[in-house]
Amino acid sequence: MKRYIAGLLLLGLAFAPDPLPRADITGQEDEGSYTWTSTDTISINAGHVYEVNLTYNQSSSRWAAIYGNITGNIVLADQDNHYFYIWTVTDPSGSVVYASDAVTSLTLNGMQPATAADMPGWLEPAAGASDSWSNTFTNTETFTSPTGLTVANAPYTTTWQNGAQGTEFKTYSLKDASGNLVWAALVNNDKTSYSGGKADYQLLVPEDGTVGNTGTATTYNLFLELK
Repeated sequence: MKRYIAGLLLLGLAFAPDPLPRADITGQEDEGSYTWTSTDTISINAGHVYEVNLTYNQSSSRWAAIYGNITGNIVLADQDNHYFYIWTVTDPSGSVVYASDAVTSLTLNGMQPATAADMPGWLEPAAGASDSWSNTFTNTETFTSPTGLTVANAPYTTTWQNGAQGTEFKTYSLKDASGNLVWAALVNNDKTSYSGGKADYQLLVPEDGTVGNTGTATTYNLFLELK
């Protein structure tokens, strides 16, 4: 008589590791910052009164921008990188780029919408600022990621495309289960970028360049969740 032994096989979600490891960065290039150029002067004489109307565009001291293109595959492989199957991602639209300066591996479970109370004082000053967090992330909607993360009432903003505020590149303001701030950009394949070229994502991230902090860089970890 043959004896049969029943076994239990537990399968994990190998295509959606949790937490997410950092993504590889290629083609990193600093494209500089905005500089106002003016040659205007005023000549004055004693005893005269002058009306002077001024125009000036000032570079933000609270935000920085990251943008670029996405490449990658979804794979089934073992810990020694032996591939069992590879799915080529030909259109990355719907993927998500995450950025955080607080974590080196990103856990998506327990992600929540960020609020003004979560922001550091330089980003949400009590006295207010035109480029504060609350004056930037003025919209809310449900954020959904490729592996099923859903965050209701997630604050978001849209960035500029070729000189005007667009609709195709969104940045969401989130926080993980430990309260660490996470910034998420939805990928939209091959759309017009801020400068008129082509890009897959545009991500707005905070960086403290206020008085006393100029010249101090912030290190961000980037994570990619493919669709």
